Formats: sequence, structure tokens, C-alpha cells
Amino acid sequence: MKFLLDVNIPPSLRESLKTHGHSYRWVPICMSPTTSDTDIIQEAISTGEVILTHDTDFGTLLSFLGTKEPSVVIFRIDKINALLFFNLLIVN
Repeated sequence: MKFLLDVNIPPSLRESLKTHGHSYRWVPICMSPTTSDTDIIQEAISTGEVILTHDTDFGTLLSFLGTKEPSVVIFRIDKINALLFFNLLIVN
């Protein structure tokens, strides 16, 4: 799968994704860290990536946009580490 990791996703998750054959881009590297959520959504649509985030604003934005894309995985777990993050992602 192809993932677009929001600024609030731990960078250590990147290595787990790569090790298991997934591609990723991290917003602070491929875009400005201050890029709006709407622009991140548009980028994910154009590249076919799944957004990984802690930010619940993405759910609200998607409901107002009325689109079926992109897929967004919102993690709302306090004190999550990259290994737990990755395991939850793969299981679900």
C-alpha cells in the first residue's frame, strides 16, 4: 500500500512500513509541515495514498467534501509507539 503520513505520525513508523513492502511519504519531507489538511487530502487523492493521522479534522473534512477518496486511518491512542501503530494498521 501507499501511505501519506501526516506530520503527527511518529517518523519511526516509516521503517516498519518500508520493511513490510509498503511505500510512504511523510508530509514534513514531501510538503510543507504547515500544509493544510485539505491540501493533504487533495495530494492523497492525486497519488492514490492512504492518509495516516492522529488528526480528527480529516474525518470532518471528508464528510463535507463528500468524496469516497482518499482513505484515512485516524489513530486516537494516547502514548502510541511505532510498533503498536504498525501492528494496529496491519491487523485492520
